[in-house]
Amino acid sequence: GPIEVKLQRMVEGKEFGDEFVVSVPQNASVKDVRAAVAQLFGSAPDEVKSWRIVRKQAGVMTTMLDAENLGKRRKLLLMLSGNSSLAQKLSQSRSDAGNGGVGS
Repeated sequence: GPIEVKLQRMVEGKEFGDEFVVSVPQNASVKDVRAAVAQLFGSAPDEVKSWRIVRKQAGVMTTMLDAENLGKRRKLLLMLSGNSSLAQKLSQSRSDAGNGGVGS
């Protein structure tokens, strides 16, 4: 069955609290995660290309390639540039809702 992957947003190297969850197939690649996030937020393809999916191991961050399989990883970071519309969307939803919910 599908697995849930938790992503935490990073903008310009700073971690933000907003975590959100996407579900992907058990044998998912990083590309599947990217597609699931895009679908969740309705992001445009050219923006999706600019995201970096990053894993953090022992405090070291490594950008993952689209072709890489998730394996046992269930927690990733999503690196956005500050002017990305998803970065803006997420910070808006946080100040509007005040409950950490996305798209409420």
